[in-house]
Amino acid sequence: MLILAVLFIIWVSAAHFFAKKSDTSSQGSTESTNVAYKKSSDKPKQVKSDTSSSKKKAQTQKKTEKKQPVKQSLKLVQTQGNISSYTLSKTKKFVVDISAKKGQQTWVSATDSATGKKLAYGLASAAQKKTFHFDASGVSTLSLNIGSVPNTILKINGKTFKFPSQTVTQKINIAFKK
Repeated sequence: MLILAVLFIIWVSAAHFFAKKSDTSSQGSTESTNVAYKKSSDKPKQVKSDTSSSKKKAQTQKKTEKKQPVKQSLKLVQTQGNISSYTLSKTKKFVVDISAKKGQQTWVSATDSATGKKLAYGLASAAQKKTFHFDASGVSTLSLNIGSVPNTILKINGKTFKFPSQTVTQKINIAFKK
């Protein structure tokens, strides 16, 4: 009986020693294995959870969300003669690019309506490679005076603006709603 007791203690100690050793060797792994028991039967069930694939799925989902940004909205409010009013919304930026069509030129004036500050003023010319690029994100209403609409390329946040008419001179007011 004494021999059985000593063998039992050795067996428990060995099992405990090897269990600690396997725990420390698996700490650097990104994959873990869990054992769960069902109540209906006493058979063990192994459940694997792979944290690295979960991270990859989350990263893929974030990339997909970045590729599908909310589309900005530039809506015509009204046009009266050669003056048109628009509202820009669903965007945090308001970047304006103005250039002249190939071989052409156009006169441009861009003003912050609230402060009267000029953001752009002068002649855009394709031949002289003179264009206007400015950030109007801090402006509540931008007033653009265009001297030759048929010769002008206007982009707002990279999207080409379609003028409401081809009237040569036009004033465009854009209210920016962040």
